[in-house]
Amino acid sequence: IVPNGVKKVGDYAFTGCNQLESITFSDDVIMVGKYAFQNCHKLTSVKIGSGVSSMSETAFEGCANLDEFVVIDNKGAYSTQDGILYNRSKTKVVRCPLNKRGIINLPASIGTIGDYAFSSCTGITSIYITETGTIGSCAFSNCTNLESIHIADRWNTVTFIMDYAFENCTGLESITFNGDKKLIETASGIKMYSVYIRTSAFENCTKLKNVQLKNVEYIEDRVFRNCKSLEKLILPEGLEYIGSECIAGTGISKIEIPSSV
Repeated sequence: IVPNGVKKVGDYAFTGCNQLESITFSDDVIMVGKYAFQNCHKLTSVKIGSGVSSMSETAFEGCANLDEFVVIDNKGAYSTQDGILYNRSKTKVVRCPLNKRGIINLPASIGTIGDYAFSSCTGITSIYITETGTIGSCAFSNCTNLESIHIADRWNTVTFIMDYAFENCTGLESITFNGDKKLIETASGIKMYSVYIRTSAFENCTKLKNVQLKNVEYIEDRVFRNCKSLEKLILPEGLEYIGSECIAGTGISKIEIPSSV
């Protein structure tokens, strides 16, 4: 238990404490720093008091046996569901415990998947995302057993898949962007909501074979670099930009560039 009176757990404070099995943050703790509990290999449970308002996305890096986050009450900045840590209103995924396994179905309220939210969760096999505005940097990087991603058609905003979001997902075989551009009528006119894929988002996904792109407007540098199994990529009409080395190191021998580029 982090005792009463302690307000900050600093960067690297408990890195490598290999006998640590559980943590309880008292209500006095307001901040947990970078890599604070890195490589605590026996850690299985983290209980969070209502005072914690800031927690680094790398605080529990390398805690391979972490099964769950538990929020002690509902008065603070965070909430949990099925052991996964969210912000209080469940509009953002903050961190998934590294020992989480199987299929992940996110709440429909999710608007943001935070940076590193599922990074190195090697037991996850599939993710179903119903509605989101941003998939953060490195959000699913190094999820080596992730086989499929399904991004549904309930767009309500411009959607960003950020840098390195799925980098090194070496088991990933398919990606589906399922839906047409959503038309929203506003006071200033009609808006079309689109998808932007940032730098190296799927780099080194060596088993990736099937990519279905819809309403994707920007594909930045190195997005599919070293996806060695990728032999075909259909670029959607409406695409405006393709970055450098986007398909370098793939098996693609022929590609058609839409007139919108």
